[in-house]
Amino acid sequence: MTWRSTLICSSLPSKGRVIRRSLIASVVGATLAGGAGGARADLLFSGTGDIVVRSGEAAASLNSMWRGENPFDPVRVRLFADANVDSTLSFLSEILFDDAVTAPRLMGAYMALRPWHYGVEIEAGKIPLIVGLFPQRPYSDQNPLVGVPLIYQHHTLLRRITPPPATRADLLALRSSVAGEQALGEDGGLPLLNESWWDTGIVVRGEYYKFGYAAGVTTGTVSTPHDVDNNAGKQLLGRVRVAIGAPLSLGASWAIGPYLDRSVPASQLEGEALERYKQYLLGGDLEFELGHLETRGEVMRVAWEIPNVEVPYLRATGGYLENRFVLWPGLYVALRADEILFDRIDDGQGGKVTWDANVARIEGGVGYYLGRDALLKAVYQETTGAAGTPIGGHRGLYALQLAAGF
Repeated sequence: MTWRSTLICSSLPSKGRVIRRSLIASVVGATLAGGAGGARADLLFSGTGDIVVRSGEAAASLNSMWRGENPFDPVRVRLFADANVDSTLSFLSEILFDDAVTAPRLMGAYMALRPWHYGVEIEAGKIPLIVGLFPQRPYSDQNPLVGVPLIYQHHTLLRRITPPPATRADLLALRSSVAGEQALGEDGGLPLLNESWWDTGIVVRGEYYKFGYAAGVTTGTVSTPHDVDNNAGKQLLGRVRVAIGAPLSLGASWAIGPYLDRSVPASQLEGEALERYKQYLLGGDLEFELGHLETRGEVMRVAWEIPNVEVPYLRATGGYLENRFVLWPGLYVALRADEILFDRIDDGQGGKVTWDANVARIEGGVGYYLGRDALLKAVYQETTGAAGTPIGGHRGLYALQLAAGF
């Protein structure tokens, strides 16, 4: 299986959509300029469709994304429409249909420009996340399991629009009432990173020998992407990757940008500018392939700076380790272990407590390729929340997923 690149026929690292000529529903040559010498565009239409049967409603709800869509929802369809104007310019778009959401959603729409012949690409518009490893392979026919790693999905008690707690007492009260709950919607809880909502911005990516890179500027941050900016600042972010021999590659990611919304009252900012409060991210990842074994892992360290003199920073560390082992052609077993650990803060009584509820998850299962473009998976997932918090205890689910390309 080859990784999809926005360059269509290039090896530049990109959002990870798989290109398979058998998935192209229609390829149409369109004249964009009059005359025989006009530019031609190839329009490529393709998609993926997922059907899921599951048990364990409470456990499934812990997988919900920001806008309510969920990888364990019964029916999900992604449609891709790409236009290759020539060897230097492409336009790419993606639409998501999820039966738990009332309307289809435009995931992304952006231009990919290759002005030079040095393995460099410029992307501008509503662009995929360039930070981390999982965004390079987010689709159901690439994911060996059904769920999404916790660091890209689990919601913290910080909210997208509601101002952060102004005092330590407010923060501890919020922890007691909502820590670990999956608040959704426009004011949903912030994940450490959000792959399900692409940001607006511009990035430059490329590859040279065994070294790959991507860097850019976006309107939102990795946990709060925005179609339209919610403050006067911009995020800077990037990722580098180095291939070390044939089986191993290592990556590093970073991001910094203001994340607070204009809804924060000026009285809480105490004379500071809204953009002074930033989200920081630093992370690393690895890929290892040897024989029938594939191993992938990520670790992310995230910090939010908040206007609270008693607790100026809220920090968390999260990561996962995923293994896939091919038993024989077409059949594999896979296992992923996740965890998010929140830093401890003073509780005001001489003790320490995590500012949000620690959470862990394990998901394992088997997959079988019914054909080149059809993958059947059977998985079990269990999520465990810290004792004494609203998410405390164990919640498990079984699921059967059919992922197909068309």
